[in-house]
Amino acid sequence: MEGIREHTETMIEEERRGTGLSRTILDERGNPISVISLHKINQETGEATLGTWLGRPYWGKGYNRRAKDAILRLAFEKMALRRVYIGVDPRNGRSLRAVEKLPYARPVAEVPDEYRNACQGETNWFVVTREEFTRALNGEWGNE
Repeated sequence: MEGIREHTETMIEEERRGTGLSRTILDERGNPISVISLHKINQETGEATLGTWLGRPYWGKGYNRRAKDAILRLAFEKMALRRVYIGVDPRNGRSLRAVEKLPYARPVAEVPDEYRNACQGETNWFVVTREEFTRALNGEWGNE
């Protein structure tokens, strides 16, 4: 419980400073099932990181993908961000496969230090750019 409280307090403070945005995802009955957050929002560079947590009973049901689509739409259309990084622990195969399936995310080797240093241990990084996200949502992915 302490970890949840600490994370919540951190997100509240980040939102207050304008460097974070967190949303709770609800199921069809309005029950909270997930949290998705933009962290380390940098308006100057137009960048942020994305993190998600999804309750085990809801894995494999499309909630995480819909949540990512929604918060990325907000990041790019309302907040005018240019790039969002997603870091995944390579030991979490399920999470890694979920990000690899996103048509708008691509693996990257170089990540700004402020994002890389925020993760503990080995991390596989992906980036979503505004352009690639828009193309994917408009059905233009792979039609070049």
